[in-house]
Parts: sequence; C-alpha cells; structure tokens
Amino acid sequence: MRYLLILTLFCCSLAAYAQKVVFRADCNAKDVVVNNPFKVSFVLENSEVKNISFPKFEKDGFSVVQGPINESKYTNINGKSSSSENYVFLLAPKKVGKLTLGPAKVVTSRGKVLSTKSIEINSVASGKNSEAGNDNLPAGISGKVIYRMVPSTESAVPGEQVNVDMKVYTQLDLASVGMTLEPKSKQVDLLPLNYNDNETSVDVINGRQFASKTLYRFSFIAGSPGTVEISPSKIEFVQAYSSNPFSRRETLSVMSNTLSIEVKAFKNEPSTFSGAVGKFEMFATLEKTGINSDDFLNVVLTVSGVGDLKKISGIPIKFGKKGEKPFEIYPPKIVENLQETAVGKSGIRDFIYRLEPNAIGNFEMRPTFTYFDIELRRFVTIDTVIPVRVLQGKKVLGKSVPMESDSEAQKITLSFGEAVSKANWRKPGTPFYGSLFFWILFFLPIILFITLAASKVYLKKRYEIMVKQRALTKANRDLNENLKNALMHLTASDAPAFYQAISEAFKNFLGKKLKIPKAEMSKEMMAEKLEGLVDEDKIRSLTRIMKICELSVFAGQDNKQAMQLVYDDSTELFAIFTKTFS
Repeated sequence: MRYLLILTLFCCSLAAYAQKVVFRADCNAKDVVVNNPFKVSFVLENSEVKNISFPKFEKDGFSVVQGPINESKYTNINGKSSSSENYVFLLAPKKVGKLTLGPAKVVTSRGKVLSTKSIEINSVASGKNSEAGNDNLPAGISGKVIYRMVPSTESAVPGEQVNVDMKVYTQLDLASVGMTLEPKSKQVDLLPLNYNDNETSVDVINGRQFASKTLYRFSFIAGSPGTVEISPSKIEFVQAYSSNPFSRRETLSVMSNTLSIEVKAFKNEPSTFSGAVGKFEMFATLEKTGINSDDFLNVVLTVSGVGDLKKISGIPIKFGKKGEKPFEIYPPKIVENLQETAVGKSGIRDFIYRLEPNAIGNFEMRPTFTYFDIELRRFVTIDTVIPVRVLQGKKVLGKSVPMESDSEAQKITLSFGEAVSKANWRKPGTPFYGSLFFWILFFLPIILFITLAASKVYLKKRYEIMVKQRALTKANRDLNENLKNALMHLTASDAPAFYQAISEAFKNFLGKKLKIPKAEMSKEMMAEKLEGLVDEDKIRSLTRIMKICELSVFAGQDNKQAMQLVYDDSTELFAIFTKTFS
C-alpha cells in the first residue's frame, strides 16, 4: 500500500506541475509534400502573453498559408483552473529537403521568458497515385481514401505486445466513417485498447499528402516463433460534399491490407531473463540495512513500466560470493497495480521478500532483473548492490564476529600488574599524615579532576561547534556545486544528468544536515527526519521532486520546461532548508 500511495502522490505531483507555465510548439506532420500545407501551433499554458515572436518562416524555408489564428481556452474542474493561449499557422515548405523551423519566444505577463523547441520537417517531392484503381472506389475518388493496419513493429519476440493502429488516409472531406468488418487472427487474441484521439495528422504515401486519423487501436501478445496473420478489415464512409448538391450521398467502402508479423526467437537469452518484454525500471527498498541474528530482513523489489508485468514471477537475489547463502529467502508476496492504457499494459508490481539470516557478518545483496527492451531490441539487466550487516543476537548462527581472545585480555592484566609491582616509595624522615604537603596532595587530584572534567566538557562543546560549522560550510559548498551542475545540465537539455544532479543535491545536503548514513538514505528517511523542522507542505514538495527524479524517464519529465520547473522548486526548497539549519 505504501508504494501505491507513492505512485498516487507522484501522479498528483504531475498534476500539480501541469498547472505550471508551459510554452510549447505542436506540429501535426513529420513528412510533407512540397508546397502542401501542414499545421503548427504555439501554445502558452497557464499565463498571459505580454509579447510573442514567431520563427522567421520565410527564412526557414516555409510560406505562410494562413495565420496566426488566435484561440484561447479556460477550464475550471473541481476548483482547479487552467488556461491556454494558442497561435495556429498553416505553413507549406517551399523546397524539397530537411527543413528546420526555429523556436518561438514569449514574454509572459509576469515577465518570464520562454522558448519552444525547433521542429524538423522532411519535405518530399510530389508523386503519382500508384494505388488508384486498387480500392474498388469510383474513378473520381479512387486512391483518395486509403485504409491501413499500421503495426508498432514489423517483427516481434515472444511475449512482446504489438499495437496496431487502424488508420484512414484521405484527401476528401468525410462525413462519417465506421468499421463494418473487424480484423481476426487464428494465432493470437486481438484485444481492443482504449484509444480516443480526435486530432488529424499529415502523412505522405508515395509522394502524395493525406490527412490521417487513427480510428481504432488493438493489441496482441506475440507467442511462440512463427508468423502472426491478421485478416483485412473494412470501413464504410460517406463523402461530406459533392460537386452536385442534389446528388444522393453514396455510402462507399474500402478494405485494409492483410497484416503479417514475424515472431522471432530470442538470441543469446541470459539465464537471468525474467520473461518480461517491454520497458521497465526496478527499485529496491529496505526498512533497515542492519539487523541481528534474531530478526528478519524485509526487502521490497519494485518493477514498474510498460509491458506484461504478469510475466515477472520473481526477482533473483544473489550475494557477493559464489555459493554464499547467508540468508534463507522465502517466496515473495506480490502486490500490484496494473492498468490498460492507450499504449497497452503498464503499472507497478511489488515483490516483498522476507529473508532469515543464516550467518553474521557483512554481506552484499544483489537483486538482478533482466528483461527484453522493445526500444533497444536487446536484453537489459538491472542490478544493484545493497550492503547488509547481521550482528550477533541471542540466536547463535554458523559464523561469528571476531572478538578479543582470553589470552589477549590476560596479557593486558599481567602487564598492568607488573607496572604496579615495580612502583617503590621512600620512607619519609618526618610524619607525613596531616602535614600541609599531605593535604595539598590530597586535594590536588580532586582539583585536577574537576579542572580536567570542566576542560573536557568545554573542549568537547567547542569541538562539536567547530565540526558543525565546518560540516555546515561544506554542505553549503557542496550544495552550490551540485546546483551549478544541475543548471549546466538544464542549459544543455541533458534530462538524465539534470535529474541525477538534483537528486544528489538533496541527498548530500540533507544527509549531512540530518546525519543520515548513506546506506539508509531514502526520501522516506529524509521526510521522517524533517518532521517538526519544516512545514508538511515542504516535506511533500521534497518527496514529490525526488519521485519525479527517480521516475523521470517513465513519467515523461524529459522536456526543458519540466526541468526548469523542478529546478525552480528545488532552489526554493534549498533556500528554506538552508535557513532552517543555519
């Protein structure tokens, strides 16, 4: 339940970030036929435009067909408001080749300056209608409406989820489109996916430009090696307009292609392969890294990502030395939160292991998770090294911690006895008891003891103050260095390095301030230590940012605007923490 709560808080954090000011460029095409239009939108969210400058369209190789068309939107759902200012252009490339549309810049009403990313467009030469006459449509519109099944991959591996888009490409205005014959397969089950996208894109087929739209999407899980055959599908449509306004609006139909997906066997499959195929991450969490021989060690191994998580039945846990078994590992308890999305199956699966120590000492636990990455098309192994220490408790185990032997203790006692036995005193010539010298010697040790004790307390406090001041100075110096590195990565748009720098900045700074050992460092520990020192909303902000850093790739926080928001919130938190610990 704790990890589901973390996921919920993370999703809430993303929702909170959605209310931040964002300026982006949206384009509905990658390939365009020369002199044919496509749409570009420049969108400012949750702020007002004070001044805006658009790219130099003509200089970049584009002519403006229409625009700018200004659209404003405002929504208020359950008390949460959002707004957007949209500037739409219809552009057409003036020449064939790779073209780059430069960034737009905006100054918001609060004086913030933002820029969009550049857009790459591939302009191609016009081609002939090679598909005309193959679709059983009337001569006037033959080749102007195409229906295709477009898979996410042409070849798959066993266990891979393949998504298939049912796409309509048209050069006509269509009043209605509906599927009348569904695709089928004898080899796999075709599962519909929740897909709802009203946006129209631009696609180029054989040098001819079409408006395209995905009507349906389904998926299937590839089985054993072989070929998956999917039968054609059929749609019916009605043309919106006709050259003769009194003509009857005829219902026409067009068939899709037959789809064949080759399923290839794995090559060089590693022994640690879990059977999972997709895109995943693994996290390891321990309640504590040190226990005694009477305790159990609870380990939570979390796998999150996109793919069939049900394939993962467990994660192997090994230890540093081959054949070493310092713990008895019991079968895991599995807690999961899975869902079907537009891209297929995704979610989180926790494997909660209980380990009983078999020996005492220092050990290295190595959980290892191997999956097949559908983007890299190769096996990926995620492993980590977790130091674990088992101390001697009441339960006696096979190994023991080295202790001082009796003979060594005896040597110390004997040497002390010899020193005492060698002390000699001279007999005084006059009575010593009651003399002034006697009383001086009597009170001198007491005075010296009090003086030394007071000096020790004073020096200890002085040393603690010096160490604290030195630690605070070093922590502040390290913080400035980490933030400087984060800003450098932000400027370079290096998302992985940026989020790593922010995460390390929090860990190093709060680790020194709160005296948290590296082995016990976690966002939960930081939050626990900060309780009572800062407001709860600041602790929630810290937890949210750390979770965003951990799941940045999976959460899609890889754009410069999102990175800037994280940086701004982090510097604000550091200012509060620095003041708190000063």
